[in-house]
Amino acid sequence: MGTNFFWKVPVLFTPTGQSIGFNTDDPRVHLGKRSAAGRYCWDCDVTLCVGGRLRVHSGDPFLPACPSCGEPFIAEGLTQGPAGVELGFVKANVERPKGVRGASSFSWAQDPATVRSACLEHGDERLIVDEYGREMTCREFLAMLEANCPLEFTDSIGSWFS
Repeated sequence: MGTNFFWKVPVLFTPTGQSIGFNTDDPRVHLGKRSAAGRYCWDCDVTLCVGGRLRVHSGDPFLPACPSCGEPFIAEGLTQGPAGVELGFVKANVERPKGVRGASSFSWAQDPATVRSACLEHGDERLIVDEYGREMTCREFLAMLEANCPLEFTDSIGSWFS
């Protein structure tokens, strides 16, 4: 369960009629994947996964409350939380949440600093598309990351994954 994001690349045609362009299997086009990552304290910036941030997708159990501040987890279900976002039942957050709620991770296929720099340079240009064909501006993409994905992984940079 997750959503892949890509650079929006136009399809080009060579003089011989061969098409070159948008290919979701191309790591030069794939930005990465947002995935539901379980319980997270947005105030303390800590996962409630017993195994820590590197184990949020490994089936480890989650604590019922934040280990730092003690705030209890607020169950969101499929109409508010990250699982509902990935299933298409609800839109992603537009503002960073407060308290202990669900969170998503973002697994980068490209260097995040380079992508962020390009996004800052091209702010309001619609250069990003998700796997469902929804386009967004670079500024919207950065805002989506900030409001939904406090956990980021870089171990897949340069590799194809889905």
